Amino acid sequence: DATHALSQALTRAPLQATAILAETTMSLRDLVFLAPGDVIVTEKEATEPVVLCVEGEKKFIGKVGQFKGQRAVKVMRAVTTSDRV
Repeated sequence: DATHALSQALTRAPLQATAILAETTMSLRDLVFLAPGDVIVTEKEATEPVVLCVEGEKKFIGKVGQFKGQRAVKVMRAVTTSDRV
């Protein structure tokens, strides 16, 4: 039926997932003069959890690591209303 066909099509629809490693504030001057090799320092520890966004919406908390030699983000849990993300 049409509902089943639509459901099957939606399960194959591509979605964009983005991991936010850190956020910081910088001046427009610093932004204008950014160059390859520059390092942007943040207050976030490298081992702290990251936020995983799906289609721009913050959905999951994850941990950065590796899987089969590739960089990866492991989903730890869903974002809750009490999270400050």
